[in-house]
Amino acid sequence: LVLAAVVAVAAVAAGCADPASPAPPVARVEVAPSLAALEVGQVVTYSATARTATGAALPDASIRWATEDTAVAVISDGGVLTARGGGRTRVRAEAEGVVGYGDLRVDAPPVPGPVATVTLDADSLRVLEGQHPQLAAVARDSAGLAVTGVVVRWWSSDPAVASVDPEGAVVALRPGTARITATVSGVSDTARIDVWADHPYDLLYSGWSGEPGVAPDLYRLDIRDAVPAPARVPVEGVTVTDATPSPDGRRMVFAANRYAAGGGLYLADIDGSDPVRLTDDPFDDQPAWSPDGTRIAFRRWRFEAGEDADIWVVAAAGGAPVNLTDGLGASNQSWPTWSPALDGRSRIAFSHAAAGVAHIWVMEDDGAGPTPLTTGDVWDDQPAWSPTEDQIAYQRTTAGGSSDLFLIGAWGGATRPVMQGNEPPGSQWAPSWSPDGRLIAFTSRHEAVGPNPYAAQVYTTDPFGRRVARRTGDGTDKSRPVWAPRR
Repeated sequence: LVLAAVVAVAAVAAGCADPASPAPPVARVEVAPSLAALEVGQVVTYSATARTATGAALPDASIRWATEDTAVAVISDGGVLTARGGGRTRVRAEAEGVVGYGDLRVDAPPVPGPVATVTLDADSLRVLEGQHPQLAAVARDSAGLAVTGVVVRWWSSDPAVASVDPEGAVVALRPGTARITATVSGVSDTARIDVWADHPYDLLYSGWSGEPGVAPDLYRLDIRDAVPAPARVPVEGVTVTDATPSPDGRRMVFAANRYAAGGGLYLADIDGSDPVRLTDDPFDDQPAWSPDGTRIAFRRWRFEAGEDADIWVVAAAGGAPVNLTDGLGASNQSWPTWSPALDGRSRIAFSHAAAGVAHIWVMEDDGAGPTPLTTGDVWDDQPAWSPTEDQIAYQRTTAGGSSDLFLIGAWGGATRPVMQGNEPPGSQWAPSWSPDGRLIAFTSRHEAVGPNPYAAQVYTTDPFGRRVARRTGDGTDKSRPVWAPRR
């Protein structure tokens, strides 16, 4: 009976106890890390522990975070701190009005002084023509600290050899040496750029001194030369125009002066020796070889007799020429060019002029199926078939009188300017594809060069007009550049 009473009393006492009695109060707050040294931009996560007077942790205590100087650092509600600027401050962790602190030092990076040096990442480069290396410049102060956010100004000592854009991208245009300079706040560094070329072909063109009564001469130029040095190709007793090398580079065909004795088309060795008359009509010019070297297309224009110009073909071995465009009516045909016949089929492109306009046409190599490729109120002539057979370059003259180079697909379609809006001022004409299709040669008067500022010079560009390079620089007036395989 006594034991039962004791158990009952204990049960009553237990039932009267408060299971939700309040937690002990916070006596102190510990912050970790208590001391930190950071750099501007660093991010660190802080932790805080609230404790009772006896040192027991209170894991459920709510912590409020802050920094005493937000210019030095800021901290999130979760304790993630970001260092913002140089200086000292304290990190506060508060729980139930009790605050704990952590000391913080933020080291700001040293502030660079004025630019003392500029250093390029290369002292010299040997670059193949057509390549475009990227240069980088680093500016530093007198203590060697990098100075960032500065404007670098780039320039080339010879932009005809190697150009450079505002970002330091270099384009190697033709053989020679140029110095690329980067300047920051009047301080500079320079890299030497040596450009070389591996072209397996030369350029052949006519050059006229401009003197009345003096006939033009034929020149050959090795475009691997850093200094243009055209060599005259002598052809004794005949005035040479429209010279065109044979596909194998061994011979050439050219037109003689129609007003001198012996006018017409001639064949000669590529060095000008052993000239042989091929046609006896003095009004024959603009010859072009068939891809197999067995035939020559040309223009015959007896304008003094009031006849229209037509495209004719003659065997390279000689014989009677055949008129291919006699059935095109009252029109003038000129500038024949052969397709490479990669598919075993040869076609001829030419300029067809009628009613004050001219367009590029194509036909089979026997004159069948003449078809226009270009249209519009324009004057399109001097077509040149690409060695890949899929494009034709040509000269387009508009109503304003300027002539630019254009491309069109060999089966028609949209046309586009070779330079795509970046044409040099002035006219460009007489395009000619290199045998490997990498370059298009042409003539232009867009810059004054040499003793005769009005002399046309020979240039090359890639098919997209991204690297125009001048190849000649003397005072003769150049015409019809063509490519000659080097032997």
